[in-house]
Amino acid sequence: MRPVIRPARADDPRSVALIRELDAELARSYTREQMHGLHPGEERDPRLRFFLLELDGEVIGCGALRELESGVAELKRMFVQPAYRGNGYSRDLLAQLEAAAASAGIQCLRLETGIAQQAALSLYRSSGYVDIPPYGEYVGSQTSICMEKDLK
Repeated sequence: MRPVIRPARADDPRSVALIRELDAELARSYTREQMHGLHPGEERDPRLRFFLLELDGEVIGCGALRELESGVAELKRMFVQPAYRGNGYSRDLLAQLEAAAASAGIQCLRLETGIAQQAALSLYRSSGYVDIPPYGEYVGSQTSICMEKDLK
């Protein structure tokens, strides 16, 4: 059985637990200033669409779409728990987030990931994302790699 994404609130206890797990993992490679999560209070922002990844009723990951401008969104907080990695679930999550974005009228998805996230970089590049110059809050970051994909 393949996992499915379901809309959720970013402040749902399951979402909060996954975000904490993601942040703890990132903290092994980056300082707090180098970690680019959600902005304070953003979990209540209607421009943020948060999703949980479920497998057989168990929450195993998450991801979000942050609207940047008309037709453009940013992929945020994409995470699959370590015990479930290596099964293609990250690729499933990415494909389902892209489908959700496209159905919401998003034509371009952008993302930022860190230089130490080699598996994520490989996933994104093999899924059609191309490197772009840093944008927004990532300009000047020495640990950020920014990418985008045209969904049209």
